[in-house]
Amino acid sequence: MSHSAKLCHIHSQSASSCDGISFLRISIVLFRGLFLAFIVRLFILEGRLTTPDTAFGDSTISEKLLDEIDPENIRHHLKWITSRTHMVESKGDQLVVDYIKDSWNKSGLTDIKVVSYDALLSFPDSNDPNRIYIVDERNNTLFSTQLFETILRPEENKSGVFPPYNSFSASGNPRGELVYVNYGRIEDFLFINKTINLTGKICIAKYGKIFRGDKAWLGQQFGCAGMILYTDPKDYAMSDATDVYPNSWWLPGSGVQRGSLEIGGDHLTPGYPATESAYRIPLDQAHLLHIPVQPIGYDDARQLLKGLRGEEVPDDWRGGFNITYRFGPGVVQGDRFVQMHISTKTKRGLVRNVMGFIKGNIEPDRYVILGNHHDSWVF
Repeated sequence: MSHSAKLCHIHSQSASSCDGISFLRISIVLFRGLFLAFIVRLFILEGRLTTPDTAFGDSTISEKLLDEIDPENIRHHLKWITSRTHMVESKGDQLVVDYIKDSWNKSGLTDIKVVSYDALLSFPDSNDPNRIYIVDERNNTLFSTQLFETILRPEENKSGVFPPYNSFSASGNPRGELVYVNYGRIEDFLFINKTINLTGKICIAKYGKIFRGDKAWLGQQFGCAGMILYTDPKDYAMSDATDVYPNSWWLPGSGVQRGSLEIGGDHLTPGYPATESAYRIPLDQAHLLHIPVQPIGYDDARQLLKGLRGEEVPDDWRGGFNITYRFGPGVVQGDRFVQMHISTKTKRGLVRNVMGFIKGNIEPDRYVILGNHHDSWVF
């Protein structure tokens, strides 16, 4: 029973009072509906609420915009921007910011400005690069992953290349038995957790299917001491040896997919822009991973996976290597372990946004936002 009906029941001396209240409420609802219909009809007649086919403005605007695009212009800009490394906060990134600003000035954009944010960033130690070992029980190193990718074209031999890493990984040196967890999805972890206790294990997962950061967070939740991510040739090369970059577009064996493990803005100012005056939570309260994570190429991954012992994996877990894919844990040749050495650490630094405007004549207070990141993991 509604509040008004209860009042009617308690206070009315006759049914006519209740009938009067109900009639008034119905009349108000009908009036609102008729008024709304009138407004909608008015906008339709004025041409302000129409289908795309009859909307006001130039129906050929899309064609005109496309006709203005010059492929050679795009080629020129891309060649210039990708000719140097331009990691965030680096000298190369500042050059790219200036280049974008100057190009937009020449193109006629208005109110061009560079807005800086003081955000939490993540970098490896270039003097102590991340690496992964296979060690024996006497701590002898039997295998070590590559510190940098192989230089495949002369123009790639430039300074400023950061060694492969996943940003916002924890630093550390965990050691444990290796376990293969397919793509590192929740269904993969639940499947393997039925027979293998993952606590303290080093897990290795293929890139793909889900966001890399979700793989790492799931690994942490299931007790993994560390996580290795690799690009399987079945997904990124179509084979494990032939016809790869620079001869084609497929990923070479030393190529490593860098990338962040976190999304959603600055970790110290959650939900707010990282301006200079913003309140920041303490670093130990930030939502960051507690386990080390490292990406590797498939040449290195093959060395880690080929000696795994344990049961064979299902068909849909197999990748592109000519090996028997097994779950683990551990390797066939005696007591051997995987040792991670991860130097990645966080620091605050400047992130620069270049902003330019094309002001419209109709509803200039409303925005269509088009954006892209201009910094780069390498080139």
